[in-house]
Amino acid sequence: MKIVAKFIGRTSCGFVSNGTYEIKMKFKDKWIWIYDLHSAARCPYSNINKVAENWRMPVEKITNTFLPESNGIWKD
Repeated sequence: MKIVAKFIGRTSCGFVSNGTYEIKMKFKDKWIWIYDLHSAARCPYSNINKVAENWRMPVEKITNTFLPESNGIWKD
């Protein structure tokens, strides 16, 4: 599933707070994984409530999509 969403959580896992991303969600084992389609950013969540605490979706359009040139964690 491909979604445009705004990350409202703290900057982590390669996602920058208040950034808007084109993401996909995958359900693997007991985890909900969110992947950015345009970088190596990805983050696991234990349940849908945790996803809702960190993301607002869907967003009508991508407006502030960015990642730091290098965040030192992910190889983009």
